[in-house]
Amino acid sequence: AEPCENVTCVACVASNFDIPALCSIFNKVYKTCSTTLINPDVAYVSIPASLIRHDDTWDVEIDIFFFAYGVVAYWGPNESDLWEVIISVCASGSSGIYDGYEHEFCTWSYKKHSEYPVTTSASESEHGERQAIKKNLRFSYLDQDHFYLSSTDADLKLAYSFAMAQSEKLSHFEGRIDEQITETRKYPEELADTGEVKLKAREIAKTKGQLFLHRMNIILHTDLLDTPDYFWERTDLEPLYINARKYFEVSRRVRVLNERLGVVAELFDMLHEQQKQKHSDRLEWIVIWLIAVEIVVACLSMYVKLTEIPVLISKT
Repeated sequence: AEPCENVTCVACVASNFDIPALCSIFNKVYKTCSTTLINPDVAYVSIPASLIRHDDTWDVEIDIFFFAYGVVAYWGPNESDLWEVIISVCASGSSGIYDGYEHEFCTWSYKKHSEYPVTTSASESEHGERQAIKKNLRFSYLDQDHFYLSSTDADLKLAYSFAMAQSEKLSHFEGRIDEQITETRKYPEELADTGEVKLKAREIAKTKGQLFLHRMNIILHTDLLDTPDYFWERTDLEPLYINARKYFEVSRRVRVLNERLGVVAELFDMLHEQQKQKHSDRLEWIVIWLIAVEIVVACLSMYVKLTEIPVLISKT
């Protein structure tokens, strides 16, 4: 990407955000910022950098998007202290804060096209302005982690933010599943070497539950798998979202993640069956030993009776 002072930082901070609460927090902390509740799951905040820096010379607007599944997207100057402050404020309006959060950076810049200029003359109607923006959107694209934006419209950044937020939430799941796979990698080797794995039934059940929870989070997390409802109304922006989603390979990564989970789940299904077989074998041996003891007791009882008969005869 070409050198650029503008950066997009997308961070997965928590398991979920309380969107209305976040809007209230930003309104209290930065009284002159502009907050917009796009829908119950997404909010947009526009805030001057000077409010965060306490420096009036910073005449730059920062665009921030919050997603209910715990992801925040920052569009602004490439200054780490700015987006770190934003993320710290987010933490106060969320639940399930992660100890360490994943984040991804891209750069961005405006790239104007004279073919379809976005005019803002007083005689132009709102509808006409929207039509001009729609024409201009076709020139926005993503290449080598750099967004080339053809309009200053915040909705354009939101369309790309949806795709980046999904990708970042998926990265969080990938990290958790990688940890799970690393922990369980030794078991197939142990099974191949010794023919058994020294795991208790409770440990196997807990791991199976964790794997199921991971899969449930991915499959039932419709925000990751489906096109957001926002694009029902903004169909002009949907191609940008789809292209960005393809760029970050969200669909392929979801498929690969499910396949990896499937392989580990098969391993623990096999270990579970092995434990069941061991338990069944143990019960069979217990039954055999009980029968053997019963036979021994019966034999001893019979022996005692047989030895008592001569004694009784001699007494008579």
